[in-house]
Amino acid sequence: NGLTGDINFAGNNANVNVAKGDISGNITATGTNGKLNLNGTTIVSGTVGTNTTNRVSEINGINNTDATFVDNVFADKVNVNAGEMTFEKDLTATTTTITSGTGNFNTDGSSTTTTGIVFGGSGTANLNNGLTGDINFAGNNANVNVSHEKGIFGSVQTLANNTGIVNYQGDGEITGNIGGKIG
Repeated sequence: NGLTGDINFAGNNANVNVAKGDISGNITATGTNGKLNLNGTTIVSGTVGTNTTNRVSEINGINNTDATFVDNVFADKVNVNAGEMTFEKDLTATTTTITSGTGNFNTDGSSTTTTGIVFGGSGTANLNNGLTGDINFAGNNANVNVSHEKGIFGSVQTLANNTGIVNYQGDGEITGNIGGKIG
C-alpha cells in the first residue's frame, strides 16, 4: 500500500495500481505512457509527468477514490469516477472525465487548469482558479462551480438542452460559446 520513491514509466504503457497508500516520489514517462490507477485514499506528493510531451497516459480514480495531487500533473486522460480528486497545483490534460465524483482544481488558488472537462454523469467540478479548456456536460445534470473573478476560457456545451449548471461565486467570464448541442 503506497510507494516511497519515484515511478518511471519510460516508454512503457504499464499499469501502476495503488490501493489506499501514498506516493511520495515523482512519476515520469517518456512520450504518453503509463496508467496510474488509484483505489482508496491516496496522496501523490511529487510531480506526475514533466510536460505535454512526456506525460502519463491515464490517471484513474477507481470506485470511491479520495486522491490529492500536491504538485503539477501532466496527463493525457484523467478519470474522476465516484470519488473525489483534488489537484492542488497545475493540471494539464487533454481530457478530464467526471462521472458521479468531484474534481477540485487549483486549491492553492494560483495555479492553472488546462483541460477539457467532459461529464459522464452528475459529477461536480470546482474551479478555484478558472479553466483553460471547454466544458461538455454531454447531456448530464452536472455542476461546475467557479470562484469569484475567475473564468472559463473556452466553450460550455452539452448534448441535450437544459442540462448542466455553471455556478459563479461572484464575477467571472466565459470566453467561448455557451449552450447548444455538440455535433
